[in-house]
Amino acid sequence: MKYIVFALSLLAVANSFTLDGPHGDGRFLAHPTISTLTPCPAGEFNQLEEDGSGGILNHDGSTYVLNCKPCSKATLAAGGFGYTSVVSGLASPLDVLNRPKCCFNYDNSVCIEQMRAYKQGCDASGTFASGTNDQGHGVGSVCNA
Repeated sequence: MKYIVFALSLLAVANSFTLDGPHGDGRFLAHPTISTLTPCPAGEFNQLEEDGSGGILNHDGSTYVLNCKPCSKATLAAGGFGYTSVVSGLASPLDVLNRPKCCFNYDNSVCIEQMRAYKQGCDASGTFASGTNDQGHGVGSVCNA
């Protein structure tokens, strides 16, 4: 009986959300099953988004799930996980997603992954717009939506 409980607890941990993502490479917004595939169709990105009940639309409790949204800086900036929002109060295992505003904390691992996912789906050149710094923020680290 002890072994069954231990095995079930390992299974629960293995299926929990982590910043390592589905492929163990830190890309938690990557394609959930095949690491070399782009997660969303052209012109869309995998948006990190709350589900309204303390969870996220990108993870169903056991697996990573796609949440493709049309490319738009306003979409990236909007919502509870918007690039310009503070995220706090999430419970384990999602507490790893709690973060400050990305526009002022571009070195935060969650912010880095959100920008990577946006650029992968929405910026074919892989470069930031002119007039922004290396992290894609406007002059003086102002969040531009």
